[in-house]
Amino acid sequence: MSTSTLMTAEQLFELSPDLMRADLIEGKLHEYPYYGCRDGLLAGEIAFRLAEFADANNLGRVGGSGGGFILQRNPDTVLTPAAVFLSTELLARTGIPTFFFPGPPDLVVEIVAPDDGSKDFQRNIKLWLAAGTKLVWLVDGTQRRAIIYRTGRSPITLSEEEYLAGEDVVPGFRCRLADVFE
Repeated sequence: MSTSTLMTAEQLFELSPDLMRADLIEGKLHEYPYYGCRDGLLAGEIAFRLAEFADANNLGRVGGSGGGFILQRNPDTVLTPAAVFLSTELLARTGIPTFFFPGPPDLVVEIVAPDDGSKDFQRNIKLWLAAGTKLVWLVDGTQRRAIIYRTGRSPITLSEEEYLAGEDVVPGFRCRLADVFE
């Protein structure tokens, strides 16, 4: 696809089976390698723990990588995180579309993979937060740490002995970071 032609969310949706991981930033396609096994399992482990807790407490739904979220239109921005949490309140307003989700999730999990050198995590975190995502966890399996982002607050870096917490987004959720790295 020509870099001078802007892509829409609909065009991205039609191409997605043929792509590697991809985001659409202001109409421009950004492709990334697939996760390696370790980082894919890490994303799955976090999503599993979140989903188990959210289901048990009727808080919402958790999704894994592959689902896109439209954060902006004209030109379109669609991001595809490693995992997300959508609260029951958000889902009551929007439903669950078969197309990309129309807006931001409540919580985003991004996994820093060794081959993601071209992925601009800081740009994406700013986009998530500006669109209304309440909480972003940037998890780095190589460094065995996580950085927590919230609008209007300084990022907090967690060591592997500290806990990922759902705060007011997934109330009551806590998980020791080292446990998801095992």
